[in-house]
Amino acid sequence: MNVLPSVPPDAGAPLFGAIDLGTHTCRLLIGQPVDIKKRATFSSVSSFSRVIRLGEGLSKNKPLLTRSAIHRGLAALEECGRRLAMHKVFQIRCVGTEACRQAFNIQGFRSLVKQRTGLMLEVISSQEESRLAVTGCWDLLDSQVPYAVVFDIGGGSTEVVLVNTQDLWNLQIIDSLSLPYGILSLRDPLVNNDEKKRISGIVEKKVAAFAERNNLYALVDAQN
Repeated sequence: MNVLPSVPPDAGAPLFGAIDLGTHTCRLLIGQPVDIKKRATFSSVSSFSRVIRLGEGLSKNKPLLTRSAIHRGLAALEECGRRLAMHKVFQIRCVGTEACRQAFNIQGFRSLVKQRTGLMLEVISSQEESRLAVTGCWDLLDSQVPYAVVFDIGGGSTEVVLVNTQDLWNLQIIDSLSLPYGILSLRDPLVNNDEKKRISGIVEKKVAAFAERNNLYALVDAQN
C-alpha cells in the first residue's frame, strides 16, 4: 500500500487490509483508496505492529517453526483479525515471507491460522516479495531518474531490485536478487563471528555479481 496518513478517510470508501507476517515482525495496515492529483494511493485508517520472532530457532539444520514462535505468530494474527473485523474491511491480503518459505511445518501453521483467525496465509515467493517492495514505494520514485535500486531488508531475507522508473504507472523490474539473510541472521546468538564473516562474504559476492550483470556503475554514472 502507498500510504498518506494525513489524508482524512472517506466514510463511504471501502477498506482494504494488508498483513505482512515477517520473520521478525507482524504488521497490519488498513487503508482506504483515495485519488491525490490523479495518483491513486491509500489513506491510513489503522495500523498494528508486533515483534513475533517467527524465525527464532529456524535454521537449515532444523527448518521448523518452534512452538513458541507459532504461539506468538497466532496471537499477533488474532489481533489483526479482531481489528479487521472491527473496521469491516472489504478485502484482505495476508502474506508470509522468508520464515514461512523456509519452514517445513508451514502447512500445519497455515491450517492453524485459518482455524484460529479465518485468515488465509499466502506464502509468497521472493520474486513476489520484490514486486511488492517496489509497489509499496513507487510514490517515492522519480520518473526523471530512469533507474532506481530498491532495497528491502527484512528479518530473514533481503531483496535488491533494479527498476525502470520512466513510467511510474507501469514500473518495470529489470532484475532482482533475493538473499536469505536479514537482520536476524546476524543477531542470532548461535551465529559466531566466523559465520558472520562467511555470510558477509556471500552477500558481498552476490551483490557485486548483481551490479556487474546489470551494469549498475554505468547506469549511476549516466544519471549523475
